[in-house]
Amino acid sequence: MPMEVIMQRHLFPPYLNEGSYGEAVLVMQILLNMLDPLFQLELTGVHTGRSVDAVRRLQHVLGFTGENVDGNFGPGTRRAMRLRLSIDVDAVPWPVPTTEPYTMWIGPDHEGIRRWPEETS
Repeated sequence: MPMEVIMQRHLFPPYLNEGSYGEAVLVMQILLNMLDPLFQLELTGVHTGRSVDAVRRLQHVLGFTGENVDGNFGPGTRRAMRLRLSIDVDAVPWPVPTTEPYTMWIGPDHEGIRRWPEETS
């Protein structure tokens, strides 16, 4: 039986903070490796350790300073990628099979784990 596919509006949830995991984190890690081969991130789908460090390094390259270099792959980082690198990851729709792939992400308040794509009732 063929898998039904729906189109999710965005490739990434609003934030991928340390501790987020799933398909979107895996795609972010692939993107980071493509941007800078020196990262050589292991594709784990978990945003911890070297993955967070790679986002911090990207944020430095994008001109972030101080507390803005937080390792979170959020809207500010993606906006800076669009403006400085002409890479708009938010413009890419993501086909999501309706079976299992999802990402668990932690919001900017670092409280509460959310599911992406969001569950609909």
